[in-house]
Amino acid sequence: MWKRTMATAAVFCVVVGLLMAGCGTEERDGLQNTSGDGPTIVLPDYGELRLSEAGTCKNLTVFLLVSGGASPRTSSDYLTLEEGLRRKVATVSEKESADVSTLQVVNRSEKPIFIQAGDIVKGGQQDRTIQVSLVIPPKSGPIDIPSLCVEPHRWTGGEKFDAAETKAASKEMKIAIQKGDQGKVWESVAEFKEKARDVTGGESQTSSVNEELEHARLTALVKEYLDTLGSLPDTHPEAVGAAFVVNGELSAIELYGDPALFRMSFPRLLEASAREAAVSGGAAFSPIEAGAIVEFLNAMEKGDTNEERIEENRVLRLENEKGFWAGVTDSDKKVIHREYLTK
Repeated sequence: MWKRTMATAAVFCVVVGLLMAGCGTEERDGLQNTSGDGPTIVLPDYGELRLSEAGTCKNLTVFLLVSGGASPRTSSDYLTLEEGLRRKVATVSEKESADVSTLQVVNRSEKPIFIQAGDIVKGGQQDRTIQVSLVIPPKSGPIDIPSLCVEPHRWTGGEKFDAAETKAASKEMKIAIQKGDQGKVWESVAEFKEKARDVTGGESQTSSVNEELEHARLTALVKEYLDTLGSLPDTHPEAVGAAFVVNGELSAIELYGDPALFRMSFPRLLEASAREAAVSGGAAFSPIEAGAIVEFLNAMEKGDTNEERIEENRVLRLENEKGFWAGVTDSDKKVIHREYLTK
């Protein structure tokens, strides 16, 4: 059992009191009128993108990135890993000689399965997160995918993983995952668990980040963010991504190859950012300007990309003085997903 100080009880009361304040307590909270034109940016793989006006709940703000050339779609060509596991058309398992840094995925469905960096799977010898975004083709054989541990003190159990319902829920964790730094992933897991315990008021019984991610008290706090912001993509069917801002600081920008894949991914993205916000609330902050997001995206076009091949996936990464991005394209160089993170 992880130890905690008696001071946590007092912090718990303060934090929960602040977070329980309703999203409607300030004029800027809620879904704003998104009919006006926001700042635009042209990215080589996406064309012209426009930022919507913000949707805000407490200390979480979300801007949509709306494509001028995308056609609204409600059905996706892909399954998510979560959906594939739930339908039992996908399996994630340890390799025959179990290795922390590698898992095996099999897709038995007729659709490709999209796996996003930061997806967390439960089970096996220890809970893991997927290091890179990938597409697993239909009717595949076993495919090795890179993974990182998010449960440092367990190496027992079975071969199979039975759920993928959570995602990395802090910028620090996402950066460590992008960089493939196992030590930093463990540090970010410990940091998130400590912050979450101040909100949940409970003791940690395991070393897995999933314990706190799925805690009932944290889930209750997250619900208000989801209820307020969950319908945001409905305001712009052409949206292909979103920027998530926590406490006035850009946490992540997630961009997808088409609106349908974005809409399918948005609920879990919002849930992860809401968890980050829920354990980070209480401090005063200044709202971010939309122009700052455009400026960051422009800055992230500078630098050389590194490429890695995993089956038919082209995994691309870029780091410069402003931040990081990592993404995946198919063999025809069609963009599937890209995640931007600030330093």
